Amino acid sequence: MQNYSGFMGGLFNLAEWIMRITITNVLWMISNLPILFIVIMMVLTPSSLAITIMAIPLAILMPLLFFPTVSAVFAMVRDWIMNKDQSSLTMTYWKYVKENYKTSFTYGSVITLAWIVWTIDFYFFYQQNNLLGMVMVLIGLWLFVFTINHFCIRVHFHMTIKESIKNAFFITIGNPLLFLSILIINSLLIYLSFRIWFVFPFFAVAITVFLSFFAFYRFTLKIEEKANSR
Repeated sequence: MQNYSGFMGGLFNLAEWIMRITITNVLWMISNLPILFIVIMMVLTPSSLAITIMAIPLAILMPLLFFPTVSAVFAMVRDWIMNKDQSSLTMTYWKYVKENYKTSFTYGSVITLAWIVWTIDFYFFYQQNNLLGMVMVLIGLWLFVFTINHFCIRVHFHMTIKESIKNAFFITIGNPLLFLSILIINSLLIYLSFRIWFVFPFFAVAITVFLSFFAFYRFTLKIEEKANSR
């Protein structure tokens, strides 16, 4: 392969990164078409009963599809950040889906259950009291960042599910800067996805995962530096 330097080198690297992000994002979307279809139907449906009914297959599909495929995207992004070669983006994606499917399904079921409990509690408490509803919103934001941190831990370290959940819990409550970084990154990408139609199908998920893992990776490097300096 021909090496480029200067302006052409920068242009080539930019094109390579756009290709990586786009292909990975499209692969994730294809893998999650049933989930995306249900979510779109829930957004467009005004009936609370219909939304509740559709939430059942959505909850079933989350550990079956969402968690294994998002874990694969995190694993791919980790390779990019750590400069590991990938012979084929498509083959690497499916390899990570298959290799981690059982584990992803197991912890995905646990986290999905946590989200179900939060959703029920949020609906109940928000109807009873606005202040309690706001408390549940804060808990939901914490659970969201915890979920992202858990993805990062699962692909970056060799831990049992119990250990990864415990470490994700302490990292989420113990590092406000990382918490805010992940929250801002994801909020911005979600906002752009609603404002600019092509962001979600081609960029949103892969870029969100990349920036989230990069923030987590920088955090782990600082922890390792402090441990080595003692």
